[in-house]
Amino acid sequence: GYDWAIHVCPHELFHVFQLSEQGYREAIAMDHSLGFWWKEGTADWVTRIAYPDHPDQTTIDSGALYLRSPHYSIAYFNGWDSWYDEKSPETYFGKRFYGTWLFAWYMTRILGNDIIKESWLDGEIFTNSLHYLERNLKAQGIELFNLFADFAAWTVHLDGLAIASDLIQERDQAMVAYNYSITANFNDTKSGWQQVPENLRPQAYAFNVIKWQNPNASANEAVFNFVADPTGSLGSNSQFQIRIIKKYADRHSVSSVPVSELTSYTKIDLRQVEILYFVFITGKGNIPDRETFSYQYKVQPK
Repeated sequence: GYDWAIHVCPHELFHVFQLSEQGYREAIAMDHSLGFWWKEGTADWVTRIAYPDHPDQTTIDSGALYLRSPHYSIAYFNGWDSWYDEKSPETYFGKRFYGTWLFAWYMTRILGNDIIKESWLDGEIFTNSLHYLERNLKAQGIELFNLFADFAAWTVHLDGLAIASDLIQERDQAMVAYNYSITANFNDTKSGWQQVPENLRPQAYAFNVIKWQNPNASANEAVFNFVADPTGSLGSNSQFQIRIIKKYADRHSVSSVPVSELTSYTKIDLRQVEILYFVFITGKGNIPDRETFSYQYKVQPK
């Protein structure tokens, strides 16, 4: 139908452009590399650029899958065999790599569309897209980790995206079929340190979102503490950034919380805040072997 054509035509046409630059053999090899997410994510990004106001359900679905599982690396791909096994929960999240169009959309909103075009003129984009982006952005004075952390915070509210309300609604729906949770809800009746659950520990270039509803019902201020393990599950040095998003009745604010030697401490003004989000973002790590990173946090209303 018309809706499906609006998605498929620009998506597949962009694959033709990708093939024309690097060749079919290289593109097929990319299906089994750390570049696959960029291949499919930028193809879905094109559909949003071509029809920015159209509520394309396919990109809504893929974007929601990504937002429901942000603890997986942005470069995560679990292989084509399980991708085709519709009975596998891994399949459900394996298809999320299409949803990385959100990162491409955010990045081009900041840096312009040429960064996508230029990426397909460099062969490294096929084998390790994150490394290419890191190198290319650094030449422009931009740290990929900082950009990704800002993107992670942006996914909470999706400002500027025409289909934001559709995405947020689908993202927040309960996933009863797989009993899977991505956003933890902070309960201020709990005391002491809260450890990130093992099944939600973020991989490299991934994040967690913690949501605190009606924080000002408890106090006007809270003290926040954070401590991360020094290394990941496979021995890589941990890298963390933290963003705090405050949602008010008529606006929201985003702030960066300093992390020094993998620890953090700050006071948070809760007055008039309706919802408070903590976003914990990871940097480099072993993506192919799904390395994870652990941390704990404590929030004390005062």
